[in-house]
Amino acid sequence: MTFLTKFAETDRCFNINRLAQGDSVTIDDPIARWVRLVHVEAPHRRSSAARAQQEAWNLVLARHLDETVPLAILDHVSLGGETLHSYEAMTTQSQHDEWVSVEGMLLAIRPIRFLANTIGSLDYARGLPVFTESSNDWMMPDSYLRRRQRFPLHRS
Repeated sequence: MTFLTKFAETDRCFNINRLAQGDSVTIDDPIARWVRLVHVEAPHRRSSAARAQQEAWNLVLARHLDETVPLAILDHVSLGGETLHSYEAMTTQSQHDEWVSVEGMLLAIRPIRFLANTIGSLDYARGLPVFTESSNDWMMPDSYLRRRQRFPLHRS
């Protein structure tokens, strides 16, 4: 909640602030902070055998490209702010960033789940209308949401 509150109050203008102030080290990058937070909250990366095999094949291909094809653009940066200078580094980082995006989404919906559970406990109490239908998709277990190709979007 602290991260989301700070983002809502100041960090959402990070790109504008960075353009206005330059690449100063005093600007605190919210994306890099989010990546660190995800690592703290979900330190272990889950992987299936099929995914591990695909990632290994991607690395073999990236190493081949590093040996045979010159890197056209040398200014690639990871979500965490690290500079990437090879196809292998970019491949490894993209696999990591995919994991961060899924685990980050699961982390971001924790407050929604908390509020949905709280509101759900009040449903039907004192004649209140039922509000939990709009959050049913987000109440699915993390294991189910991780397997989805994309996260559910509530449609009314």
